[in-house]
Amino acid sequence: MTSTPTSTAPGGSTTTKHEQADTSMICVFTVGDQTLAIAATHVREEIRHPQPTPVPLAHDAVHGLVNLRGQVMSGICIRRRFAQDGPAGPFSIVVAHNHGEAALFVDTIQDVLDVDNTQLKPVPAAIAQPARHYLTGVHYIGDDIVGLVDVNLLVGGHQ
Repeated sequence: MTSTPTSTAPGGSTTTKHEQADTSMICVFTVGDQTLAIAATHVREEIRHPQPTPVPLAHDAVHGLVNLRGQVMSGICIRRRFAQDGPAGPFSIVVAHNHGEAALFVDTIQDVLDVDNTQLKPVPAAIAQPARHYLTGVHYIGDDIVGLVDVNLLVGGHQ
């Protein structure tokens, strides 16, 4: 029989490693009228008003290349990836993904929140493609439906 590792919390209560893993932190942001999030473990930093360099013949979702202190990375416009009209947002979230780092252009950066992973729900049918393709589920936070974005899929662009 194997035992589950436990830790003692202040006040003497014990929690198992499994219970500790049932929560995670997410970075919440908006693109158009959608509230979205990515796992905070992917976030490296947030940038205000980055200046991307256009890339001729690049996919429409590639807003350009971003030079961050000598490190050049792709700038991905989530609005275009989700087939929404309008310009790329004025903020970027620099994220780590399977093949390096990328800057995700968003409209606003709202908060970093702790969420209960057991409360992640399936993506509602009301969320249309292509946005639906990039979401792993949703969290209901207050009055908002917050779509959890798969960073590797979003940056890889496969659909």
